[in-house]
Amino acid sequence: MSAGQPSMEMMQKIQAMKDAWEADPAGYDTNVQLGNAYFDISRFDKAVFYYKNANAVRAGQPSVLIDLGVSYFNINKPDSALRFVEEALRVQPDHVFGLYNAGIIYYNLNKVDKAIAVWKKLISAHSESREAQAAKEFIKQIENQQSKSK
Repeated sequence: MSAGQPSMEMMQKIQAMKDAWEADPAGYDTNVQLGNAYFDISRFDKAVFYYKNANAVRAGQPSVLIDLGVSYFNINKPDSALRFVEEALRVQPDHVFGLYNAGIIYYNLNKVDKAIAVWKKLISAHSESREAQAAKEFIKQIENQQSKSK
């Protein structure tokens, strides 16, 4: 198996889920599971398709919206990514992964002040999480870069 290639077991699992999807393409759980499976093997374009289907069936689920946003981010569509992550945060304003990923997207869109503000909200709401620890490091790096450029 070459690097980056999904295992045969994973591909068989995906095929079984696709068979289930063929029988019920509007099945929320099947769409989420397929989105997650494709996300896990970095096939973000396919993940987007299934997460969008899941969102059409049951709109407003923060985890699906965030995964959809992160998938868009990974196929270099940061504006779409931000739209879905922000939608998730309207539903659940303190969602740990939503806040973390919103900061990353803002940062990559050169909206550094917004990234820092979102990460500070994450740190305040979930101070002990891995994501908050990473956010603290990002903020420290940004502040170091800003002080060096002055």
